[in-house]
Amino acid sequence: MKLNKNSGVDNALIQEASRHASRGPQATLYHLLFPISLISSFAVFYLLPLLVSLYVVSAPFAEFIRAYLNWSVPVIALSSFFSYSWARKKILAPYIRSLINDTRPNE
Repeated sequence: MKLNKNSGVDNALIQEASRHASRGPQATLYHLLFPISLISSFAVFYLLPLLVSLYVVSAPFAEFIRAYLNWSVPVIALSSFFSYSWARKKILAPYIRSLINDTRPNE
């Protein structure tokens, strides 16, 4: 199930699914999604290139990586927001599906 503005899922349904997710079996993961996304983005887009530039690659490429590190903050911020959004949608999708199925009239 895709959760975006065109999917027909309203904010009240997403809010209710968020309440269910925050009390469900994955509540700890749901509450730690943003810090996890920040840490993982920082590790992938800052620490990994830094370690590669220090220990692995040749001098010209290492200088390029160090120049990248000077402006990597927007990359880290965008990747953390996108990964948080993706993971949140993945966690909320089953709850939204169950809420939609529960609110449909009996046929």
